[in-house]
Amino acid sequence: MGNGHSAPAAEEKKSTVVADASRDNFVRRLYDSDVGRDFILVSSEGEKRPVHKLILSVASPVFHRTYLSNLEECMTGRCVLKDITSATLEKLLRYAYYGSLEGLSKENAKDVLIAADKYELLEMKEACEDVLIKDIVTNNVSKLLFLSDRVSAEALKRTAVEYIAANAGRPSEVLNNIVNNDVELNSTLYSR
Repeated sequence: MGNGHSAPAAEEKKSTVVADASRDNFVRRLYDSDVGRDFILVSSEGEKRPVHKLILSVASPVFHRTYLSNLEECMTGRCVLKDITSATLEKLLRYAYYGSLEGLSKENAKDVLIAADKYELLEMKEACEDVLIKDIVTNNVSKLLFLSDRVSAEALKRTAVEYIAANAGRPSEVLNNIVNNDVELNSTLYSR
């Protein structure tokens, strides 16, 4: 009964929880502070967001490669993200700093999915897929199928194909859109 293992295990767990809370608090303070910000990201609307290169390069392999390169962005300390809105940039930064996907919704998940794919934020990409999968309906399935193909979102693609296959017996503008717009996706559908 008293082998002495339960107390150290409990202490270790408590220590880990405290360390996690301290780390989260540290990162939260870092996100809220202007101290040490050494790079500027500019959204498509021109909003400038000073960031910490270290945080972004840990979160994103794309940013990591960018910071190690001799690209103009590294020389100027500024990168214009022509295809990223301010709202999407905010989601990316919250994810990079906190690992948080707070505020992810069916309304913004498409834009965030495209950005997550571009910057190789795989967990964020999967979370976006999950949100979009729950929202598949006849009116949006063809757009989601095209999107899934564009960003290699396999779970979303599989679910969209299954949805279309399950509803293939009914005349639908969804199927017409697919047949008329994308030969490769068309063959994916009809190979089932």
